[in-house]
Amino acid sequence: MNAEFLMPLLTRYNVGDNMTGITTAFRMMFLFFVLFFCFTVKSATVEIKLQQTIQRKWEDVEKANYAYGARQKYDAATGETHVWLPYGTAGEYYETKGLTISDPGKEGSGCPLATAVDGNTSGRLVYKIRFDKPIGAFRIFTGWSEWGVGNGTVGGAEYSTDGRSWTVLREIDSSGIVEPLLNPDQIKIEDLHASELYIRFFSREKADPAKEYGPNRWMKLRLAGDPAWGDRTETFFNNQIQIWVKPSTKSGAIIKSTPADVSVKTSEPPLNNTGPWAIASGAEWAGEFPRFNPMLKEAGVRWLRLFPEWHSIQPSIGTWNWEYADKMVENARKNNIQLTGFFAYFAPWASADGGTRRGPVKDIQYWRDYVRMATARYSNDIRHWEVWNEFNGSFYQGINKPEEYADLTVAAYEEIKKTNPEIQVGISVANFDVGFLDATIKAGAANHFDFVCVHPYENAGALLSGGETAFLSLADSLRRMLNANNQRENIPLWITEIGYQTSTTPNERADKTQAEVLAKIYTLAIVQGFERVFWFEARGPAYGHGTDHGLIRPDWSTRPAYTALGVLSRNLGDSPKYGGWLQINEDGYGFMFENSGKHVLVAWMPPNKTTNVKFNSEISLIDLTGKTTTVKQGESIRLTQEPVIAAGIPADLIRKAKSRINQPFPWGTDYSKEDSARCILGGINQDFGLKQINPQTTAVVNDLEKSWRRTDFSHGSEGHYVYFRADPTFVGFGQNKLEITVVAKRESADKSAGMNLTYESLSGYRGAEGWFTIPEKDGWHEHTWIIKDANFVGAWGWNFRFDSIGSPNECHIREVRIRKLEASPAK
Repeated sequence: MNAEFLMPLLTRYNVGDNMTGITTAFRMMFLFFVLFFCFTVKSATVEIKLQQTIQRKWEDVEKANYAYGARQKYDAATGETHVWLPYGTAGEYYETKGLTISDPGKEGSGCPLATAVDGNTSGRLVYKIRFDKPIGAFRIFTGWSEWGVGNGTVGGAEYSTDGRSWTVLREIDSSGIVEPLLNPDQIKIEDLHASELYIRFFSREKADPAKEYGPNRWMKLRLAGDPAWGDRTETFFNNQIQIWVKPSTKSGAIIKSTPADVSVKTSEPPLNNTGPWAIASGAEWAGEFPRFNPMLKEAGVRWLRLFPEWHSIQPSIGTWNWEYADKMVENARKNNIQLTGFFAYFAPWASADGGTRRGPVKDIQYWRDYVRMATARYSNDIRHWEVWNEFNGSFYQGINKPEEYADLTVAAYEEIKKTNPEIQVGISVANFDVGFLDATIKAGAANHFDFVCVHPYENAGALLSGGETAFLSLADSLRRMLNANNQRENIPLWITEIGYQTSTTPNERADKTQAEVLAKIYTLAIVQGFERVFWFEARGPAYGHGTDHGLIRPDWSTRPAYTALGVLSRNLGDSPKYGGWLQINEDGYGFMFENSGKHVLVAWMPPNKTTNVKFNSEISLIDLTGKTTTVKQGESIRLTQEPVIAAGIPADLIRKAKSRINQPFPWGTDYSKEDSARCILGGINQDFGLKQINPQTTAVVNDLEKSWRRTDFSHGSEGHYVYFRADPTFVGFGQNKLEITVVAKRESADKSAGMNLTYESLSGYRGAEGWFTIPEKDGWHEHTWIIKDANFVGAWGWNFRFDSIGSPNECHIREVRIRKLEASPAK
């Protein structure tokens, strides 16, 4: 007994409190009674010693008033111990609910039966059998039974090795007599290694097994024979529930959570792949893994994020279907690809509404069982699991998402570590929602995860407009958040989804752009310390838009991005080692990597810029198609925004890059010591720590001397927004109090216009208080918002925007300023 059982009693009866009229002596007597009762009640357990014969006679049964131990017979030839499970109305050997048990009484009074109390209450009879040594296999016999089920209810029998996760032996879905219910010649469970066995007979609702009441739940089960049937010394026993058990031949610890059809899938050692080259596959094309896995292997991919959803594995309580998952795991191993899984989504019978997304889960034990069974089965194949997929987004619907996510995370972590402490548990979010991760950790997930996953799609797209500096700040923002929550400093960071779309049919320009973005993503992610980068996806659906993220087209032809990934993985190596940075002609990007003792440089220029570069020794230049060009010493090469790989780098440049490994990246200006930042809008924006994002949503306005920008309603709803992102050196995670000012005017005095501010907060994007109606008076007008819960990390690629959805006319904007209202937090 533990304190969790005792405390409700002590609390209910105020034991130990100051109570009027109840003495301390009485309290102590009450406590003694509770403790005595809890420690002396006999549990409903059948104790079995294997490989022994124990005779039971009818006289023994009658004398014990039908409550007696099991009868056993050991067969040395087969190695089986035949056990007749005991019967007795005292309930010392089993547990029941919703059933009545009848005694045979004297001769002629009938056979013992377990009968439903009525036809509207779920019934169950459970035997718990404990063995003196682990069992490896069993057969079972159950004779006559009668059922009144149907129209959504079922009856039957199931077994478990831990009393929590059940596997159905036989399910009855229509009314009538079934004899025998379980045939030992047909039901043989093998490959066990367990010291306990539970047998449960039931009647219940199929879709909602936990529902206790409803129509069509009638059952009757024969537990033994009538002593009046012929030879009473045998007929009573022959009609009992019986099992034939063999001892386990396995060695090692007992795995209670893995019965026959959910045992550990393989004894082969883990692949232990390393490196960043990874792919995430969506559900729509997941079934094509036998075809795309060999293609991914060829491109150097060593990791695949893919696993079936919960409902397909466990369609109902006690029913497990591992066939699809087994094939997925086996094929990944065959292609030297390490599979990573994620626990998602709900099985309908476990969810709050009968779907797969709404929580909280009906019973956290359902979730624990699912997690435990999956991780135990694939313990050597899947060593990394994420809890859910994009819990903060549309894939989960709940009341308090951070708390509910923390609950699922803690439960998963506890079950996984009991199964195999080496298996790693990850938490993840849609986009780059550092605020949600922060809230989840504070809600209880602290110290219950081993790695952190993000899906920064919007930050990927920003690379086409010079977003490298912002992208390079992602890991730092996560580290700041983890440090603020006192989490381990070295927690691995993963990007488990990221991508960029291109046309479903060949499009030279769009396909080349996708390849360019892919190369920059992997390079920038590796240099800032992300361990894995999962491109979404292998072969992707277009969702009706004519574009998708896939490296492979719908017709199975490969895109330039597929080729680019192979070029990167071959030249940087399976496990690239970052060797520092080089600033190329002031604003060019250069990153050094070491591969098996050889060094390569990945380099490119910002958008719309080029430069000429010379090396003081001969090098090989490799573009994203794999084309290799020999460049002589002193020969000039033209560097553009498309990344290239240079091999054979001179030793002095290798040393120079290495000396900068731990230095801050040089691109952009360091605004960490500034109190304010601003952006002056015009034909060419002037950025001073603040940058307009997606400038195409606005139009340039020119007068005789100056230019500025206006919202452009011709672009639809997006034309009502003006987006901004602050330099990450100026403001980031932990900088909560800010002042944002806009300088704006109307199109003309008679055209009313205005805007609101939407900003990135600790609880996601939200609107600031106060609509700004631009005054009628000619000229420029300023308006300032003060916010106290900012969290500028770029979850969707931007920090704030001006929103003119409610404005009848367009707004003209000349300048935007942002000012800190408190000192920057220490890193």
